[in-house]
Amino acid sequence: MLPSVKKLQAMGYKLFATAGTADFLQEHGIRAQYLEILAEEDEQKSEYSLTQHLANNMIDLYINLPSSNRYRRPANYMSKGYKTRRMAVDYQTPLVTNVKNAKILIEAIARHYDMEITTRDYQTSHRTVVLPGLVNIQAFLPGVATAGSNDLQTVTEASIAAGFTMIRVMPVGLDSSITDARTLDIAQANSRQGASCDYNFSVAATSSNSEQISLIAGEVGSLFIPFNHLNDNISKVAAVTAHFDSWPTYKPIITDAKVTDLASILLLASLHSRNVHVTNVTTKEDIRLIAMSKDKGLTVTCDVSVYSLFVSQKEYPDCSFLPTAADQAALWEHLSTIDVFSIGSVPYQLANAVGEKATPAVGISDALPLLFSAVADGRLTVDDIKTRLHDNPVRIFELHEQVGASVEVEIDRPYAKTASPVWSPFVGKVLRGSVQRVIFNDKTACLDGEPCEGGPQGKDMSSHVLVQVPQSPAVKDIQ
Repeated sequence: MLPSVKKLQAMGYKLFATAGTADFLQEHGIRAQYLEILAEEDEQKSEYSLTQHLANNMIDLYINLPSSNRYRRPANYMSKGYKTRRMAVDYQTPLVTNVKNAKILIEAIARHYDMEITTRDYQTSHRTVVLPGLVNIQAFLPGVATAGSNDLQTVTEASIAAGFTMIRVMPVGLDSSITDARTLDIAQANSRQGASCDYNFSVAATSSNSEQISLIAGEVGSLFIPFNHLNDNISKVAAVTAHFDSWPTYKPIITDAKVTDLASILLLASLHSRNVHVTNVTTKEDIRLIAMSKDKGLTVTCDVSVYSLFVSQKEYPDCSFLPTAADQAALWEHLSTIDVFSIGSVPYQLANAVGEKATPAVGISDALPLLFSAVADGRLTVDDIKTRLHDNPVRIFELHEQVGASVEVEIDRPYAKTASPVWSPFVGKVLRGSVQRVIFNDKTACLDGEPCEGGPQGKDMSSHVLVQVPQSPAVKDIQ
């Protein structure tokens, strides 16, 4: 054992030994702190007590080799060595009692074998990944500005269970929109019923509210200019100019403009030196225009609904809001142009179109399984998902960093999508990417898709800004 003990000393471990062993080690130039075992009635300082070192977990590895005594002993006899070995077991101190095993263990420690812990579940043997809390930049609330609506509660509950710890609420709903201080007050009042994740309100532009919404810019996260939504669309690009002039430069501008409207918006943004984000891109013409704009140096970003990557007019010919098969192929071809994956109103529109019950939660739980199924097929990587559901949303929209938020996803095991109260077009299909655990505000918020009792509550983060807000000029006295 002497060469092995010398290796432990060379690696910097502190060595303890009882009387005879300590003397032997000292003779061979190995320093060891003396410990001894005395009878219980004997007084002994704790610094020399082996039993107290074991009881206080001050020893990380205990090597004790039982003597091969050939003489018979009474059945009730317990040696000091047996007592300390028993103590090591009781106090969960690693114990080695075989000289060959001790030598092999020390050799393994000396060679610094990689002891990396894998993310493979020991029970299921399926690999898991841990992502930061994810962001849905386009959460659709049909009754976003309808008094008494509980859509925010429904959407945040579904979002946290699906791995989204932050949502940006679309300001345009089905029959109401956030377009001024009054409608924003209604949305904020609805949010006081509680939310399961953090959220961020926006305001929608109309042809005549540029001056009104500039007064509430500090209470919302961004300006949304709708051209192709379900409600309250702007009909003329000319009406947008006033919004570019009055909206604060430190707040993002988002639009769902398409084709010629999109080209006009991009030109207007360039003339005003403004960043613009294009949401819900569905056609090959638009994705190519955005790619070309980026190549020319325009500060434009875009998102694509997850449903648009997996559902097309080929399966649902009557749904013109979906991409055609050729459009969908172009979206995949221009994956590097797509900055963010979103959910948006596409799932809700699809449920309505096929005569199913459309709830605010539709499509949310499908997002990660669809994306991780694409990872299994080799069309995406885990980094693609992290970049477009966390890194880019936080950067583009200057969102707060959620330090105590993470999502654990089992990515290897295939499973068949089962029916639930929330409709999905993927029921019966084999998917991957099951959300196992969601941590929010350093607490477990959901486990296996079920909310934990007393889980953390989300906050309104609409007023959060990362940049220095320009101050109004000081008022000068009139002479």
